[in-house]
Amino acid sequence: ESAGILPNKEGQPAHSERGNFDSISAIELNALRRLAQDLAKQVKTPDTQDEPMRLELTPEGLKISIFDRAQKPLFEGDTDEFTDYGKWIFSTLAWDLSRYTTFHIELEGHTEKQDKPDGPSNPWQISASRANAGREVLTRNGVRKEQIRKVAGFADTEPMAGLDPGDQMNRRVTVMLRIKDT
Repeated sequence: ESAGILPNKEGQPAHSERGNFDSISAIELNALRRLAQDLAKQVKTPDTQDEPMRLELTPEGLKISIFDRAQKPLFEGDTDEFTDYGKWIFSTLAWDLSRYTTFHIELEGHTEKQDKPDGPSNPWQISASRANAGREVLTRNGVRKEQIRKVAGFADTEPMAGLDPGDQMNRRVTVMLRIKDT
């Protein structure tokens, strides 16, 4: 409570509510925005349908979805072996992420729903292996191992909102930069 510095007979003491210290701080939010802008500039393509990644600020941090598309594959066929393009995308991401050590990193592998017999024989295994392959490239290229908090495969159980479960955009690796202690 404070009535101010100057004496005032009519002044009422000010009551303030406690701040919400569980929310993202301005510094962390600005760091996430700056990182998102840097990444968007580095991997920008003229055609939004061909974008290699989608960046989304969430209450928990920055969600980076990296797509494995037929025209620009991240992986060799139905394996967890990166193509040259996939190595470039993940090493570029690693370079940017290594500058921000205040965030926890979580990796998730996803696949599209397969209705054909020539798809991956075990979508759970391939999605987990691809997320782990992403972790390996990130840590080899500057991201601190202590920052990695989760590596998981989700197969086709979590399609992107608004997309058909069989859409190839569901074949992705998601990197979540989570604000610590959220």
